[in-house]
Amino acid sequence: MKLYGFTNSPFVRRVRVVAQEVGVQVERIEGGQAVLQGVSPIRKVPVATIDGKTLFESRVIIDWLTTTRGWGSLVPSRERAAGVEGVRTA
Repeated sequence: MKLYGFTNSPFVRRVRVVAQEVGVQVERIEGGQAVLQGVSPIRKVPVATIDGKTLFESRVIIDWLTTTRGWGSLVPSRERAAGVEGVRTA
């Protein structure tokens, strides 16, 4: 996956963490507006190109990763969540 964004962006970091957890290799591409103009009509980071698709915004990218690759180790076990108020385990 190519991930366009800046190292200090919390949204880019979030995508990188999820990608690592689900086992997707990330090629980071940093650049200014000129680089983003070629990939994104909205010119905001993060932007990812993966599986022949260009995805915008961290939530969309993370949804795509978890839908196509699974959750990896990101989901707590049912035993850990049992007994925590507001968590349904059934």
